[in-house]
Amino acid sequence: MKLYRVTRPLSSGPKPGDIVTAAAFGGGPARGEQIVEKLAATGALSPVLMPPLAALPGCKELAKLLKRHKITTVEGFLSADVNKLAKKLGCDPEVVRGWRAALQASMTPGGALSAPIDLGGLGEAAPTPEPEPEPLATPVPTPDPEPEPEPEPIKEVTFPSYRERLALRASDQGAESAEGGEQ
Repeated sequence: MKLYRVTRPLSSGPKPGDIVTAAAFGGGPARGEQIVEKLAATGALSPVLMPPLAALPGCKELAKLLKRHKITTVEGFLSADVNKLAKKLGCDPEVVRGWRAALQASMTPGGALSAPIDLGGLGEAAPTPEPEPEPLATPVPTPDPEPEPEPEPIKEVTFPSYRERLALRASDQGAESAEGGEQ
């Protein structure tokens, strides 16, 4: 369910700065949505983009409690049925309405939670997470690998000059002719 902030005075009902849903305008869900669309088109309402419930100051414990019931957003909390939620949480519906009122008051211009929302002991019933098990074996340190030997430096190779190659070729030919003549 979307949340809207009233930005201009309306003929009746919510005042500027109030956070409302389509249900605030009565006439059922379809009629409320029509009214919201018209008011948003005229600039009298503006959509509110809220962070997750756990990100709001003073709402961490409330967020943990509600997360167990699959409620993680402000919109989800404000649109949830108060009586059903109170029954699931095992508290009076007035307690849930008080949380809602505190949250809505914190969303008005200049409003902020002066203290974390009091859960009245409901959050303490949460199961504590089990500690992580200790490892079964202690890791054995591995020795550092042997350093790789440095490669041998490249030997400098010199090539004979043109004259030296001619002299080598001539001496090779002379040796071949001497071998060929002896046979």
